[in-house]
Amino acid sequence: MIDIPPRPASLLRSTFLLAWLACASAPAWGQEAPATAQESTPVPTDVIPEELPFETRVKDPVFSALVGLVSSNSYGTLSREQLARNLERRNLKSKLPYQEVQSVTRARGTDDRTATVTVSFDGDLKLPVPYSLLGYHPGSFLASQDCVFREWIIGDLTLDHPEKVKGEWTHRPIHLKRVHLYGLDRGKISIDFDGWLDTMLGGTLDDTDVVGLILFEYEGVWTGMATGYSKKGSGRSGAFNFEEDEIMFPGPEEMKTIGRTLRKKIESWLPGWPVWSERMGSGDSGGAR
Repeated sequence: MIDIPPRPASLLRSTFLLAWLACASAPAWGQEAPATAQESTPVPTDVIPEELPFETRVKDPVFSALVGLVSSNSYGTLSREQLARNLERRNLKSKLPYQEVQSVTRARGTDDRTATVTVSFDGDLKLPVPYSLLGYHPGSFLASQDCVFREWIIGDLTLDHPEKVKGEWTHRPIHLKRVHLYGLDRGKISIDFDGWLDTMLGGTLDDTDVVGLILFEYEGVWTGMATGYSKKGSGRSGAFNFEEDEIMFPGPEEMKTIGRTLRKKIESWLPGWPVWSERMGSGDSGGAR
């Protein structure tokens, strides 16, 4: 297990909504990261099945299809048209503006432990956040036309979670299952919160640049997370409950530990990204979020 020093709490982020379009493969926890998927030769024979494998425990049908592809370890290209056909056949509606996504491609790495996931939009994207926060759609989701993620499968994982009990700091284990990490290798994803909301909530809600996405099961619930840094360099992470189809706000303390720890792991396996290198020195000022 990983020992995490206690940090002050803060509210979470709602960042990954459209960017959470990925699938999976990777090294055991604690190993050196393998060569990047860009350095390996993708296997070209994989095809996403026409009938998408929906995950029944995920409420929104687009997220359900994407998590289902993760669960079935599928490779290939999922087009906007194929996704639309599947939703139409099942008479399903989604909150997500998936019509803006041209395709999502997942290519194998030759070591069978990494993959490259490329999300292509019609152009550089700026859309309202499609989920509410405090009863209000809180700002805009921004993304480059092409966003390329490096992907790892971690599997089951136990983390140390610091908490204060009767005035004393202690640690208890957090058990995660089916952990997938996605490091943003090329492109940019960010959330721009409306000024009045940012001002009202102060340091607990800041505009954020995303450096990675995380998918896992916690206590039997599929959970998605985006993690990154505020404009001032403070660590930020936000979680989404796929079963309830809602942002986890305010965020449980366990989610802050998960976001902080796994962001550091993504950074250690994908070093040199410009935003990381500029902000690593400031750490998680104001608390791990």
